[in-house]
Amino acid sequence: MAPRTTTPAPDSYHYEAEAESNCEYDDIGLGLSLLEQTEPFLTFESIQLDAASRLATFQFHFCGGRRFQATMSLAGPLLDIDETSPIVRNALLHIGLCILPWFWMGYNCKYIRLEAGYLNPEQVQFWEEFYQNVLSEFLYLHGLDRDRLYIVVDGPESEALPVMPDRKLEQQGKTKVLVPLGGGKDSLVVYQLLASSDTSCAWLHVGDRPQEFERSWRFQEIVEMTQSRTGTSALRFEHNMDDKTWEHEVGGTPYQPAGHPWAALVAFDSVLAAILGDFTHVAVGNERSANFGNNIEHEGRPVNHQYDKSFDFETRAHAYIRKYLVEDLHYFSALQHLWEVQIARTFASRSLESSDNFLPVFLSCNEAPDGDKWCCKCAKCAFVFILMSAWCSKTQLEEIFGENLFEKPLMFPLFLSLLDDEGVKPMECVGTACETWLSLYLALQAHGDSTFLRSHEHEIRQKGAELMHLLDDYNSEHLLPQFLEPALLEPVMMLGA
Repeated sequence: MAPRTTTPAPDSYHYEAEAESNCEYDDIGLGLSLLEQTEPFLTFESIQLDAASRLATFQFHFCGGRRFQATMSLAGPLLDIDETSPIVRNALLHIGLCILPWFWMGYNCKYIRLEAGYLNPEQVQFWEEFYQNVLSEFLYLHGLDRDRLYIVVDGPESEALPVMPDRKLEQQGKTKVLVPLGGGKDSLVVYQLLASSDTSCAWLHVGDRPQEFERSWRFQEIVEMTQSRTGTSALRFEHNMDDKTWEHEVGGTPYQPAGHPWAALVAFDSVLAAILGDFTHVAVGNERSANFGNNIEHEGRPVNHQYDKSFDFETRAHAYIRKYLVEDLHYFSALQHLWEVQIARTFASRSLESSDNFLPVFLSCNEAPDGDKWCCKCAKCAFVFILMSAWCSKTQLEEIFGENLFEKPLMFPLFLSLLDDEGVKPMECVGTACETWLSLYLALQAHGDSTFLRSHEHEIRQKGAELMHLLDDYNSEHLLPQFLEPALLEPVMMLGA
């Protein structure tokens, strides 16, 4: 069914036009040309890198007045950091372009001024297109038009930063795969599949608050469980991009953040990690269902909460990275060919059949208090619970989530929203309605006596039985490296074996 074209946003997010920001001051002397500009603008001003402290700082300002600062600390087994390296600076520039939306969402300016570096017209087109897609959710929820997010490069072409030439690492037998560690099932399945090959791999954890990795017993446990293949420590990049920081830096504006481009930030953080760690490949865990949006359009574009996990973003980013950042770096999703239900099956079966049982340590909830346990209140918890119910017993589910959500009436409306293939899909990283129906159908054997399944059993059986083909379905649109295909395609072959 075609997405519905929708203009009005939910009341809780909608703001009137007069609330939009304007430029009424210029307290850092930007000059006459900018003062004559009638539209408000957000400026990405500068980047500093202190190699000794391994700290990068990104400076922004709104209309020459209110200033914002984002920081990023680099930790783990990296090569020596040269703060004067134009290659490193180029990677940081692109990380800053991913950070920028956090501040832009406070003001939704028409123009973005780039003073921290140079982009050519093709690069500007890439980033303007990216912003329009990844911020569609924000624009829709706030009822804002798309006549904004234009990039103005304030610098000469002579300031263009170089691409890192082919390092010939693969030819030298030095293939290494970097796997971003989110703590959820997807990155862990990437590891499980790579473990079937002889390829060297390592973890990169990207955090949104200081000490996030060190404070998490789950991350510590995962690294300890996998250290024979990934090493005793993970690379750790920590940003100060949590909600408290946003409120401090941008709070007081009439807009609320929505749809942060976190996956894109992880992608470009991974480029810097690959430069500093001599990695040839970056294998993220973005699944096929991320290609399907939220069943709505806003001014001619689909709204997709997971745009920067989609294959469209993956192919664009892959080509962009090779052309403008690192010639021989292969950025790809190791799960793009798989549905969520296939990933859950692989995750559960491999965890239960091996000594590396990740079921007690994985956590996919974005609302988890201190990243410690599932909140059991959000759409993400609802979806992952349904997925895992297809492959886990009641006891195993309660050990993971702490309770049986099929017996929790508070969750039933969320379950139903995930099953609605025509309504607005929750603005979360959740799969399709088809996968949800199929998972419930598969869950009937172990959980058929639960309150929620009993009350919807007839419809579950009717719809779920028609979706069994998803278990061995295969998406041919992917960027899997040829040498890794045998390991990464294994989940598709499980039923046919």
